[in-house]
Amino acid sequence: MTKQELAKIIWEGANNLRSKMEASEYKDYMLGFIFYNFLSQKELEYLKKEQWSDDEIKALKADDEYGQEVKNTLGYVISYENLFSTWVELGKDLKISNVIDALNSFEDHNIAENKKEIFSGIFDTLRSGISSLGKTASDQATSIQKLISLIKQIPISSKDSYDVLGFVYEYLISMFAANAGKKAGEFYTPYEVSLLMSHIVAEHLKHKDTIKIYDPTSGSGSLLINIGKAFATHGKDKNKISYYAQELRANTFNLTRMNLIMRDVLPDNIFVKNADTLKDDWPDKLDRNGEPFRMDAVVSNPPYSQKWEVIDGKTAADPRFSYGVAPKTKADYAFLLHDLSHTANDGIVTIVLPHGVLFRGGSEADIRKNLILNNHIDTIIGLPPNIFFGTGIPTIIMILKRRDQNTKNDILFIDAKDGFEKIGKTNRLRPRDIKKITDTIKERKSISGYSYLASLDEIKANEYNLNIPRYISSSKDEMPDDLYASLNGGVPNHQIDNLAHFWLIFKSLRNDAFSKIDENYSKLEFSQDQLKSHKDIKEFKEKFAREFLSFKEFLKKSLIEQIPTNASTALELASAELARRFKDIALIDYYDAFEVLDSTFRVISTDIEILNEQGKEALNQSMDLEDQSGFEGKIIAFEIVEEQYLKDEKSKIAKLENELSLLQSDFDEMIEGLELDDKEQIFSDDKLDSKALKRLASDKTSVFYPIQKNKETQKALDKKIKEALIELNKKAKQTLETLSYDEVLKCLEIKWIEPIIKGVLNLCDDKIDEFVEGILDLNERYKDTLKDIEQSIKVKSAELIADIESLECSDESDKQALNELIALLKGSL
Repeated sequence: MTKQELAKIIWEGANNLRSKMEASEYKDYMLGFIFYNFLSQKELEYLKKEQWSDDEIKALKADDEYGQEVKNTLGYVISYENLFSTWVELGKDLKISNVIDALNSFEDHNIAENKKEIFSGIFDTLRSGISSLGKTASDQATSIQKLISLIKQIPISSKDSYDVLGFVYEYLISMFAANAGKKAGEFYTPYEVSLLMSHIVAEHLKHKDTIKIYDPTSGSGSLLINIGKAFATHGKDKNKISYYAQELRANTFNLTRMNLIMRDVLPDNIFVKNADTLKDDWPDKLDRNGEPFRMDAVVSNPPYSQKWEVIDGKTAADPRFSYGVAPKTKADYAFLLHDLSHTANDGIVTIVLPHGVLFRGGSEADIRKNLILNNHIDTIIGLPPNIFFGTGIPTIIMILKRRDQNTKNDILFIDAKDGFEKIGKTNRLRPRDIKKITDTIKERKSISGYSYLASLDEIKANEYNLNIPRYISSSKDEMPDDLYASLNGGVPNHQIDNLAHFWLIFKSLRNDAFSKIDENYSKLEFSQDQLKSHKDIKEFKEKFAREFLSFKEFLKKSLIEQIPTNASTALELASAELARRFKDIALIDYYDAFEVLDSTFRVISTDIEILNEQGKEALNQSMDLEDQSGFEGKIIAFEIVEEQYLKDEKSKIAKLENELSLLQSDFDEMIEGLELDDKEQIFSDDKLDSKALKRLASDKTSVFYPIQKNKETQKALDKKIKEALIELNKKAKQTLETLSYDEVLKCLEIKWIEPIIKGVLNLCDDKIDEFVEGILDLNERYKDTLKDIEQSIKVKSAELIADIESLECSDESDKQALNELIALLKGSL
């Protein structure tokens, strides 16, 4: 089972268990117990590593000298009777008192003094809310027993580089957020937005070896965690990252701590505070090591346009707000200035804000002007609408830096509002959208309709208004009809010119495909097939194919000949190689190709994790599918094995399936040919009554006999196919397990590399189809001219007049009506 499949099973179980309880509330209990399990397992691993016997572990007490030793090492200790695994062993004998006593003991006695900041109060939400899990102690115990039974499925061993726990935990948080309505914004930033911000920050900090990152509205802590992961992909030591987090709500503050600890962040690298960020400026002036609290990166997704307390005189004197004080009704700039005040001179801020901060007046306009003139605003990214859970408000990401006066004062605008996919009720950034945004920031370039690098002079001319539409026009004007061509025919040359980016590549095709009518109009001489088979298009497709057949060789060397240990690094290398090849390729969008690469890498990534965990022998292994009474390859799908090595068997089954399909068609025709009375005898509520059919078919002369024989033949054939499929499944298992290493690698190439190459090559065909359709649509637009339509009307009118005049009519009033109609039709002529 993959971590993705496990995560879905855990979520479905949790969703069923929570019943009518709000998702935002139930998450605290579910995630709290997962964290308790994590601490229990962490302790057991430590004890076994220290050579403790099972009997010694069972004798462990939190308050004896051995318990003190564990506490000093781990920062906490849990007695044997309170371990999560002990609760599992108790099963239905677990009482609510067992859980409450364990949580109370943890808080009161089991935390090391120097780790109080990390662990103290971390189970408060869970302790105080247990009563919500049932009306009686018995009901509560039953709910917890079911929850524990669900949670125990999640592997937590630190040996498991598969990172199942972290993945499942993040998945559960995202699903709880998706079901929590407006409350979701209190604890969760959508993963894709978090990923975008983390890539931006990691790129800026990749030259550093040690960093401090800070989120003053930390929620679940996912923003900080993703930055840490992105930083580590640049070959950095994950233990060289210090994490600072501040959060107002106690239950959400606990999520931050749990998430950081479970992601294997060293306790000494975690600095957290439960307080109001705007009221209580933190971090303080000096850190534990006596260093100034200026961060390498500050990231935040604060509540939008929230009211905040402004105290006359005192707030304005706060050094954080030296550029101005945000209005009482909208704290957006207060959060932004707080973030900036805690940023190092070479640091970076990424903050999610509503669009209003770009153009609102009053004190916000003054703050915005000061930020611009002091060269702090680096980039503004307009995000798609409806991208955050619980709100459809349009948002931006603003990137700020403490750029010195020697740095050019300009602002990069990116309008990314159209780059998304719709998932359920929300929109979601795709990997290609994230990649395009980060590339545009890295290259700091203007792209028509997408991005614009505005100078300070331009911004001043706009009176420091940063509203994105002032700098980027994304409107696409529809091509108007040409009146002359509509009347007289021909394709307007100026509309053919609109395909200029194609004509630059297909240099001779235009002259070959179009004949000249006059200076302004042309006639299309080519059919669809002639356009597609033109030598320019053939040459373009051949060049494209050559480029990506060699890309196939690159992928074989980087993925197959030496299987990578890190899928993210492998994707970075592959995407860089892909981008390099696209520098000499016109027409086709690199980001379309990146999407193909990335989607396949999701499969590759899972396989690489399994191989790193279980070794290369996993390539030849199969796994039981208990619910299907069959098998499947752990990495190499049986379908690939069958296509490569069991073609004859597959072909025989295909023939049987075709035979069955023909029988079904014959059956349907026979049913369709029955009289209504006969149909009613063998159908009940539109369902075939098999017993009635069999009874009526006992008479070999009846119309039902061949229908019944057909049905029996189908049943026998269906059984034969199922038996053949079971046998094929067994052969595939045996074949996979006996393949040589080279043969397995060939199967791996089919699974990993062929979909990438096929997908990228299909982009070329799609682009050619788009081009040809564009020409044909243009020609179709002016194919039927108004003169042609007028002539057609005249011909049809004359034919109709002739038909009317040939009619014999005895009724005088009908004659008069027909004469008037003839006169009307003749008038149109």
